Amino acid sequence: MNSSISTFMKVALTVTMIVGLLFMVGYTLVDGEVANYKGDIESTDNHGLKTGTSNPRN
Repeated sequence: MNSSISTFMKVALTVTMIVGLLFMVGYTLVDGEVANYKGDIESTDNHGLKTGTSNPRN
């Protein structure tokens, strides 16, 4: 019984570490992309949609 609990804990720790590392790598990649486009935000006038109107949709 102790052997199966020990094996489960090893697997759980390994999976937790792998998920944590993948999260950190993904977060770093996304943070880098956000930093690249920080000054490149598109204006709301360029998208072609009317906003701020109270006309109901059909």
